[in-house]
Formats: sequence, structure tokens, C-alpha cells
Amino acid sequence: MFEATSELVFLLMLILMAKGFTVTRGRISASGSIKLAVFMTVYVFTYAALFIYQAYVSLVLLPAGCAHCIYTLKFKLTRDDFDFFRPIGEWVGCGPQN
Repeated sequence: MFEATSELVFLLMLILMAKGFTVTRGRISASGSIKLAVFMTVYVFTYAALFIYQAYVSLVLLPAGCAHCIYTLKFKLTRDDFDFFRPIGEWVGCGPQN
């Protein structure tokens, strides 16, 4: 969470410096400040939505998928219908996730 906050503040500082705030001017025009506020608001909400979606995927979907792979490898495959490429594909699909 602190990493996300620091990235957002850093982006804001870069945009302010690009507009010349505190380098050559001490003020930003009214239209510039509105554009900056709209951009940062949209960026923050998009960043938060992706942050929440990533947490949902990593907590809910990935363990269920790996549990399904383990179940399939353990109970569904028999010696009679053993296919060499299927377990390898499922093993690769259940590989380490970031």
C-alpha cells in the first residue's frame, strides 16, 4: 500500500515539475489545475481498481485453479488413459505466481 502511495505522489510531483510549478512559476492556471485534478482522480481510481482486482485474483482464483490441477493429477488420471502431455501442461499452469 505504501508503494502505491509513493508512486502516486511521485507521479504528481513529476507532473507538477513538468508544468513548471515551483521551478519557474509559483502558480498553475485554473484550467491546468482542473486537468491535473481530473487526471489524478481517474488515475487513483484506476490504480485502486487494479490493486483490488489483483488481490482478488491472487487470493481467490489462483488457489482454486491450483487445487483443481492437484485434484486432476491425483484422482482423475489412471494408468490406462495416461497422457504424457496433459500432466506437464497442468504442472506448467500451476507454476509459481508473483
